[in-house]
Amino acid sequence: MDREIHDIISKLGTNEKAALRLLIDLPQKILDEPSSKLFSLYPWTGVILFPKNIEDKKQTVTLIQKLQIMNAQSFPDYPLFISVDQEGGSVSPLEKLMTPSPGNMALTAARDSEGVSAISKLAAKELKDLGFNVNFAPVMDVNTAPENPIIGIRSFGSDPEMVAELGCRVIRAYQGEGVMAVAKHFPGHGDTIKDSHLDLPVVNAPLERISKVELYPFEKAVQAGVWGMMTAHVIFPCLDTKPATLSRKILTELLRKKMNFQGVIFTDSFSMAAIREHFDLEEAVKEAVLAGSDVLLALGDDRYQLEIFQILKDLIKDGGLPSECVDDPIYRILSYRKKLALLKPFSDFVPTPHLTENLHEKAVTILKGEELLPVSGDFEIFLSPDASVKIQLFKEVFPDFTFVSWPWEKNPDQERYAVFFGERRTLIPEVVKRIKEWNFEPYLAISFGNPYLLHLVSTSKIQIATYHINSIFVKEASKILLQGKKVRGKLPVPIIS
Repeated sequence: MDREIHDIISKLGTNEKAALRLLIDLPQKILDEPSSKLFSLYPWTGVILFPKNIEDKKQTVTLIQKLQIMNAQSFPDYPLFISVDQEGGSVSPLEKLMTPSPGNMALTAARDSEGVSAISKLAAKELKDLGFNVNFAPVMDVNTAPENPIIGIRSFGSDPEMVAELGCRVIRAYQGEGVMAVAKHFPGHGDTIKDSHLDLPVVNAPLERISKVELYPFEKAVQAGVWGMMTAHVIFPCLDTKPATLSRKILTELLRKKMNFQGVIFTDSFSMAAIREHFDLEEAVKEAVLAGSDVLLALGDDRYQLEIFQILKDLIKDGGLPSECVDDPIYRILSYRKKLALLKPFSDFVPTPHLTENLHEKAVTILKGEELLPVSGDFEIFLSPDASVKIQLFKEVFPDFTFVSWPWEKNPDQERYAVFFGERRTLIPEVVKRIKEWNFEPYLAISFGNPYLLHLVSTSKIQIATYHINSIFVKEASKILLQGKKVRGKLPVPIIS
């Protein structure tokens, strides 16, 4: 036990104890007067930065440095948790500041385990250079529901063993470079048909199935020594009637005691509808604390963050919480903050040239129609809503094709048309309805996002999946279509035709 940390905790008041349990977000790219005042009043345990907070490298580094300087006035040897959701692929708030990653499902398709380790080490080094010490990744959810509206390509796939293997590689790479990895969303968000940002999902699978599928990657993550775990706002009736975030049976009895997790438990955001619209806030905060969480993500405006702070402060002040729910979490939090301050990278990692380009290239998957490539002549390409946002990129790479953006104001030429999907999630109903109304399939279909969408055009002659939409994947698609370039990617999820 660290005597220094025990001495610090013994001198903390209720304000400090409450603030040290909360991770907050900021309203903008600079540390304005209200935000500075908020940090001078209370020693929050950390922040998470979103695209709204990020402009360029210089601004990001400066913002993080200012936050750490303010924190050092109270906790000089215990840096803030500076966190981000940099999963790679479709969830990349630092996309403009870091080497692009093809995303988790694409990494599985590439079948290059060493490449996964390498791109993760590179990401960790770049995160450290910017000032981040916590990444809310990897996603360890096993995506078994094709209609899952929130996980999809954020998952490594539908095979628990593959999810576990690649997820643990990411964990070891991050933590080897001094960045806390946070596996999410425990005990699993991959078999849901609702988005916990918008509703409260329920997974009705039996315990035997949960143990073999959902829990397996998280068990392996714990065995690999992961430092952080993020909860899911999801109900598992076979485990408890409460969502995992608020369940002592799941967080303490299962994760802490049975699985022997020793790290920091982070809740998912309290601003999400699964909590905000289904539970009284005071009840939710109390239940999350009693369940065994360490850090509550109190995201939202200042008023909402302070409301959560006041609820937590009152709970601590009233003395109704057991010690294991008050001082023990603070000890864990400060221990890891100190660890991050002292940690040195294990090695001087130097990425191989063209690392990310090679992984993108290996990931592209042809589901059918390879014998029909390359194609020739003009095609009329119908772009889904998310793909339409990238229309200029498509026009640059495919100058001889005609592109029709969403909303489609015409019907296709039955002989020479194609569909490019860009969605990482499910399609809006209007797109599905329109495709079904045509009563004839496109010759070509490419999913630059969720590969499950190719099921909508199951009889198209050529089907290709890239799992993410960026310039590297679009250029790879052009080489395949126009030059007949061979690919080797393997589909990480089953698609029922």
